[in-house]
Amino acid sequence: HMVSIYSEVGLTASEAVKIFLPISVVTVLARFIGRYVSDRVSIKNIYIAFTIASMVSSASLMLLHSPIGRSLTIVSYGISTGLFGMLNIVTWPKLYGRKHLGAISGFAMSIVVAGSAVGPWFFSLAYRFTGSYGSAGFIGFLVASAFLVATIFIKFKQNTEPVLNPQT
Repeated sequence: HMVSIYSEVGLTASEAVKIFLPISVVTVLARFIGRYVSDRVSIKNIYIAFTIASMVSSASLMLLHSPIGRSLTIVSYGISTGLFGMLNIVTWPKLYGRKHLGAISGFAMSIVVAGSAVGPWFFSLAYRFTGSYGSAGFIGFLVASAFLVATIFIKFKQNTEPVLNPQT
């Protein structure tokens, strides 16, 4: 959808695909920093940062017509993507331990796959019914805001299982 999203604000396909390199740089940096921080702070705080980055990324769709909006898109989408990838790896053993890690992470991955199918469909519907991807950004902002509120109030109980099993 990136080419179509950028064409809505008068940018070419070439300008649209140029966004992927800087996003990937920010994504890699966010993943490394997030991994380092994940051993030092509560995972809840990282989820809050991820959700805020998702909110900004959604809101930036409404600002793509400006250079600031495009910069916000690069930074916020890169951070949210990097933190998402890192959280997808570290959340389950930190919260539930390693005993049923395969079943838990397998179920979580099926949710991710389903979400990756629903997202583009949602963007297509938003554009079809409103004629703008900005509406998808606005709805995404509202959903991410609801997740932020939920994340703030949910208690994250970290698993106390030792990392190394002394019997092995």
